[in-house]
Amino acid sequence: MKLIGASEPVRLTNSAEGDFGPAWSPDGRSIAFPQEIWVSDQDGTNQVQITSFGNAWAGSPRWYPDGQRIAFDCNVAGNWDVYVANSQGGRPIRLTRSPAAECRPSWAHDGKWIYFASNRTGTYQIWKIPSNGGEQIQLTKNGGFVAFESVDGETLYYSGKGGLWRRPVSGGEEMKFFDTGCSNSFAPTKNGVYFIDGRDGYVKLLDFKGHLIRSIAAVPGQSDDGMSVSPDEQWMIYARGGPAGSELMLVENFR
Repeated sequence: MKLIGASEPVRLTNSAEGDFGPAWSPDGRSIAFPQEIWVSDQDGTNQVQITSFGNAWAGSPRWYPDGQRIAFDCNVAGNWDVYVANSQGGRPIRLTRSPAAECRPSWAHDGKWIYFASNRTGTYQIWKIPSNGGEQIQLTKNGGFVAFESVDGETLYYSGKGGLWRRPVSGGEEMKFFDTGCSNSFAPTKNGVYFIDGRDGYVKLLDFKGHLIRSIAAVPGQSDDGMSVSPDEQWMIYARGGPAGSELMLVENFR
């Protein structure tokens, strides 16, 4: 795992397993990452294991807005389901139980809902479930996999067919608004949407103000699935792939 910015990336972990999908905490002081769910300081030190499923994969960690809980997906039950655990540790709670896959969770801005992807209709679509469990609601019909709310809680951004899509959180039309090579590596912030463009290996910003795309920094090495931007937008963390798994990398001052 690495941090990225205008500086040289800093390696935070060195794992043979695969540290995919890292996530910054809301206060910017901590990072969560797989294969079990781990939490460390923002520089990769003081690593603490949060889950202990054993022979299973727990990934895609995302922090509750106040930093007290972490949503993630896990295949311990034989297929992918969405779970929630206390960020200090403890027994995780399983939220979904469909025989289909439910994965890639993320929190609504107010913490009341968790978005996730499911293929229960035959193709992956974006769904949501109350954060304490309950009725699950399908949000998209044109496909979707990784979804994040905007900082103001008004727009849902998600990866879909051929690019980045959006729709109002309150309901409305699904709209593909950007053709990009970002795949699932993107992060909405107050200033725009950061993404790793798989076509040229650069971190870029889709600027809300000027409606322009700015190249920020090159991403050294092969970037694996997922990225996260610090709350102050000075750091980006991503998984760099390799022959024996992936490492988390950090880049500073990438704006």
